[in-house]
Amino acid sequence: MSEICFEVHGGSFGASKFESVDKVLKYFEEEKNVDGAEELCKMLKKVNRLDSKAYDSLLRTYIAVGKPAHDIRMRIEADGIEVNSEFENLLEMVCPK
Repeated sequence: MSEICFEVHGGSFGASKFESVDKVLKYFEEEKNVDGAEELCKMLKKVNRLDSKAYDSLLRTYIAVGKPAHDIRMRIEADGIEVNSEFENLLEMVCPK
């Protein structure tokens, strides 16, 4: 994670860094680490790299933990993330309408 934090704060992201980010998000999901996933998403947002893939992983992490995320629907909308039917199904599990 320190490599990714360094790269986020350094402001440089290449394709290989996004692969690393995906791996870290998957790790947080597997470890049921909502706080880590949230922190990484905050860093991604700061460098304008928070996308639907990151939110998908974040939702899956909340689902793995069994924890609600009452504000996540509003955050996704505010970030301009397109919600398809599969994404909506994930959202319903952590933030019902």
